[in-house]
Amino acid sequence: MINSRKNTLISTARELIDNGQAKEALKLLREYVRKNTDDAEAFELLSRACAGLMLYDEAIAFLTEAQRISPAADFSTNLGMLYYRKGNYTEAYTQLSSAGGGSVFRKHTLEAITDVEILLAFAGCAAQIGDTAAEKRIISHTRSLYPDREDITERHLQISDNPNAAAAQAKKTIAVFASDDYFLRDIIRHWKERYAVEVFSGGKLNEAAALLRQCDLVWYEWCNQLTIAVSKLPKYAPAVCRLHRYEAFTDMPQNVHWANIDHIVCVSDVIKNQIVKAVPLSIPVSIIPNGVDFEKFTIPLGRDKTYGKRAVFMGYLKKQKGPELLMQCFKKIYDYDPEYTFHIAGTFVEPDVELYLKHIIRELRLPVVFYGWIDNVPEWLRDKDYIVSTSISESFMYALVEGIGCGLLPLIHRWPGADEIYPAECLFFTVDECLNLLKKYEGSDRRAEAGRLRALMVEQYSLEKQLQAVDAVIEKYISQ
Repeated sequence: MINSRKNTLISTARELIDNGQAKEALKLLREYVRKNTDDAEAFELLSRACAGLMLYDEAIAFLTEAQRISPAADFSTNLGMLYYRKGNYTEAYTQLSSAGGGSVFRKHTLEAITDVEILLAFAGCAAQIGDTAAEKRIISHTRSLYPDREDITERHLQISDNPNAAAAQAKKTIAVFASDDYFLRDIIRHWKERYAVEVFSGGKLNEAAALLRQCDLVWYEWCNQLTIAVSKLPKYAPAVCRLHRYEAFTDMPQNVHWANIDHIVCVSDVIKNQIVKAVPLSIPVSIIPNGVDFEKFTIPLGRDKTYGKRAVFMGYLKKQKGPELLMQCFKKIYDYDPEYTFHIAGTFVEPDVELYLKHIIRELRLPVVFYGWIDNVPEWLRDKDYIVSTSISESFMYALVEGIGCGLLPLIHRWPGADEIYPAECLFFTVDECLNLLKKYEGSDRRAEAGRLRALMVEQYSLEKQLQAVDAVIEKYISQ
């Protein structure tokens, strides 16, 4: 009886997705997996539904969960296509390369791929990360399967006889070793205007060693296991390592071969102090804060931006984000004025946090709405008023700066180092201070206050300022 009910639900969800009713399927499947947490098929369908709604982060999370539940299944191709549509070409390339347990460098693996959409995405990823040899191989294979496709033939001719190839070869090469390039994409796009950029996100050490021999500068993004492994290979070029947050609070920095690294970049003084305390170093350390493209995050003009009683939280839902304090702040504000509503955009990372939040919201009867992961952040923030952060540790927190960029007024728990990033008048320690800060905003000209805070963020954390600082570091080494 149970299996029959499950089969009916899964069949219904699949039919809804096939008929373009992904939102209805999503609602149906979400309710089902709350009680059936080990059903890989349901999670795979959830991924398809989210992909149909262009919720790519959620789609990736659900498909990853399906892979965890069913390790024997191979979802690499589907994951690769999701990352491609999201614009994470490095991870897309990694997933598509490993489909079926193979590698793009093995002939039989590439020949097993016949879907033109997958092949063109694969070639597009190779082009984006600068792997021209793989791009040529993939397009050549695609042309052999689809000889009548003029667009594929034209692309084959373009990459086979590229008049700019000699100029590209003359460029200096930056080898980027990044298990995740999420925070580096704007920088990579900037580098590509002047340099050839090769991104290595994982693979065999002999492939990493070959890249080290060919480059003029090495950039390690994150001080993690990939950096540990590659830093122990022979050194051929100057190297820079950038630390963010989490790795500074682990033992990973102690395992890096620092003799092969010439410069460290930290995103804040807190991270610098932590790394210097953990690993005595004699190499230069620069502080380069993160940068935000404020052309994307703007305050709606004229009458489009009014201020009401909507408070938001954005980010991954995990213990680091202080979920207990978040709920206490929401409760304090709600008791002060029950017209306030609370809006959470993000995905759950830790199941116990999800259990806790939903339990406490239900028990306290708080008007909290969960939205899942939001792809179009500026549009979602258009009608929101306050952004709350209750983290216990951050190096920067993009969500806060993006929210301030869109005109939201910040309520920020004073984690260690928060006062180095944000104005002191935006910070609080206790829930009482959080409420008092909100009341202060209510009594102010909120539009003017939002404009003032945004101007401060633009002055300190613009993408242009970050790119200039990064250039100043690498130019000292790449010209050697």
